[in-house]
Amino acid sequence: MLENIDVTGIIIAVTALAIGAAIAIVAIITGYGGRKMDHEARMKAIEKGTNVPIITEKTRTPYQTFKAALVWAAVGLGIFISFVFFAKEPDAAFLGIIPFLVGVALLISWMVERKGLKEKEEKKTSV
Repeated sequence: MLENIDVTGIIIAVTALAIGAAIAIVAIITGYGGRKMDHEARMKAIEKGTNVPIITEKTRTPYQTFKAALVWAAVGLGIFISFVFFAKEPDAAFLGIIPFLVGVALLISWMVERKGLKEKEEKKTSV
């Protein structure tokens, strides 16, 4: 049974998951570092008695969601195509469906956000 297993597909999948996890960890650490530096700067300004501006939350625009949807869908298609055509592992191609469907879900979210934003703008102009 173990003689028929092609290790190449398994190595590709494990490598892709490890790279994805490493990217996520780096993004979390750098985001935390930036917030920590902002906090320290604000605390020093408060200690000196200077006026500190109010922190406004960063809002995502619908277009950021759209870009994320395109990236996720493209990654999913890339994984699917690479397993089917290049690695000759059609059984493992289902791994590409997961990020592709995340991209589809984000695309639906973008459509809803865009519709809500248009309705908000229409309410503002009609009042």
